[in-house]
Amino acid sequence: RKPTVNGGGEVSGYELYIEEGGNSMLVYDGAGRPDATEFTVRTNNIGQHSQILETGRQYSFKVRAINNCDTVDFSKSCFGEFSRGQAFTVREPRPPFPPPMPTRGASTRVTSPTEASIAVFWSPPVDNGGSPITGYILYMRDKDGTTTNHPVSDETTFLEVDSLNPGELYNFHLVAVNALGKSGNSPVLSILAAHHPGLSLSGYPEFSNLEYRPTIKDVQQDRVSVKWSPLPSEITGGSHVTGFKLYMYEANYPLARVDADPINQEVQHLVISSKESVSGTFTVSFLGSETPDIPVDATPIDIKIALENLPSINIVRVHEITDGWAVTFLSEAGDLPLMEPTSGRLSGNAKIVARESIKGDAASIVYDGSQNPGRRHVEVVDLTPNTGYAFKVAPVNAVGEGLLSAASIVTVARAGASSTETTASGGALTKGIAGSIQEEQIVTFLSGSCATDMLIVSFQATTNASGNLCNATSDEFEFALRSLGTGDVHVTRQAAVASSGLAGYEWKVTFQSFTGDVPSLTVDKSRVGNGRGAKGGSEYVTEFLKGHANEFTIEPKSHSGKPVTSASTFVEAG
Repeated sequence: RKPTVNGGGEVSGYELYIEEGGNSMLVYDGAGRPDATEFTVRTNNIGQHSQILETGRQYSFKVRAINNCDTVDFSKSCFGEFSRGQAFTVREPRPPFPPPMPTRGASTRVTSPTEASIAVFWSPPVDNGGSPITGYILYMRDKDGTTTNHPVSDETTFLEVDSLNPGELYNFHLVAVNALGKSGNSPVLSILAAHHPGLSLSGYPEFSNLEYRPTIKDVQQDRVSVKWSPLPSEITGGSHVTGFKLYMYEANYPLARVDADPINQEVQHLVISSKESVSGTFTVSFLGSETPDIPVDATPIDIKIALENLPSINIVRVHEITDGWAVTFLSEAGDLPLMEPTSGRLSGNAKIVARESIKGDAASIVYDGSQNPGRRHVEVVDLTPNTGYAFKVAPVNAVGEGLLSAASIVTVARAGASSTETTASGGALTKGIAGSIQEEQIVTFLSGSCATDMLIVSFQATTNASGNLCNATSDEFEFALRSLGTGDVHVTRQAAVASSGLAGYEWKVTFQSFTGDVPSLTVDKSRVGNGRGAKGGSEYVTEFLKGHANEFTIEPKSHSGKPVTSASTFVEAG
């Protein structure tokens, strides 16, 4: 095949060498014939030196390309490096060697809650048995052991199998066919009918919307507490989310808008000189992996699939630009190295180059919870004081790392006020500059068995009720209350034990969306069984702090006792 790199001059031909016993011999000189990429080595019986090949023996062949690179003597030939040697045995034709293991295609997708498709592509066997490949048979086995086969032509090296079940594992192997019969089986490839998390069923990058951005729960001088939400089932990629990764960015402050993503993702352009008048193909390498040949008239979808088939790229967005394509990296964080395209197979000595259009903001991974799906709250420590930080989270499933979220609002690592030093003042704390007291209620439930003792909570006498919260985490309790119409709430949980020895939990609920007194949460006492409330009695909800809309002046002070005079603010939209 034509090399992907031609040294800056058109390939003018090839030389083919045979190797045996450490000795090399030229068997084909194709100078001046650049279109000839096939040669048959024959032997005869007209003398000792004409008997190049012997039946049953193995020989190695290597090839090198020629161009005219001398700027003074244009007839002078320059020779490229030799290809890797390939061994062949002289024998009668036979069935082909088994093909290599097939590969999962990036267009594998879950298209609905009940349907998925799997893309498989493959390469020809290294030895066709001495007879041209006439076709392939792709075999698929499902979880029940049922095997189906898909015969295709010799020119086909890609197949998409649809009407599959999302989240199920399918096994594939390949057989090559020539006039002498079938090859042996390729190695088996197992593919999960799923795609990277964060994409909708239509392929839209849903998780990058602002509603899924991480939130900042607490800020100190050298640490920030970051929290994020679970993924809705429709954007998990058809496979359970196995965990999350958290990326940190140092960000300019306060030049961040709360209604936009303050962090740049890498954007690179692939540009071909005079693209409209060029023919041929090119390849693209990224972090050591190279695509197959890509035609110059490729669509953005073709480019996207070729790049996402690389093990070094998960999700990109591609659109056309003048003389090329713009590639936005959606799952790779940070300032990325340039892609490396090759121009050797383009016509007219045309060139393709990669250029950085938008530099990705530098990132570092600060939490890898790929195998811990339940943890969605991380404290990031050892930060530089008075420095702005933003965070992005990437979900992970069995397919791999998924779409990066939008970044959190930029937050400065700065010590806030101390509760022990902060003071309040004003006329009997009844008038002042601003403020209100947020309602806090405590729900207590002590139980010996959450299977029979159920904590069912409702709010404002509605017909809506929670599920059984007997053993709920603070996050689960928070999510359940929000679904009942409480607005934003913050929940903490701590263990509780009655004098009788009965154990359970207390959940402190702070109502953040209400001003003033808030109606009490209600527990369905008909379903509590043997469950008990505070102090082992029947009082399950108590008002710990009554909400008030009265105003007073608070003077925040740091641990040193000095007033906190600066605030972290953001540039609002409009």
